[in-house]
Amino acid sequence: MEKIAVLAITKNGVSIGLRLKEFFPTWEIFAPSKFSNGNKEIVWYSDTTSEKIVELFKNNNALICLFSLGAVIRLIAPHLKDKKTDPAVIVIDDKTNFVISVLSGHLGGANELTQLLLKNWMQYQ
Repeated sequence: MEKIAVLAITKNGVSIGLRLKEFFPTWEIFAPSKFSNGNKEIVWYSDTTSEKIVELFKNNNALICLFSLGAVIRLIAPHLKDKKTDPAVIVIDDKTNFVISVLSGHLGGANELTQLLLKNWMQYQ
């Protein structure tokens, strides 16, 4: 996959995103500017997460969300089109207990990306 965005909306999510970037340096991390600590590895945004997720959903091959599955579903639901064009969406919970392939598992590569994340995450733990 070419373009992968990581969306963190909590302080802990930002930390998780930075750890992921150690394994996957080409991935872009996005987080609300209210959590900004000046780290240049993160794209700090000032729009609402509802607005930002639309942009990320449209402009990336995969979106990794570092917050609850329920919130992710509510945010992406209005933007779903079909399994041939929707990006892969993966959720990692805020405590890093679960990595969940949510959308575009087969055609979009979310299942394969989930396996890659699990493999690398297990080595880190």
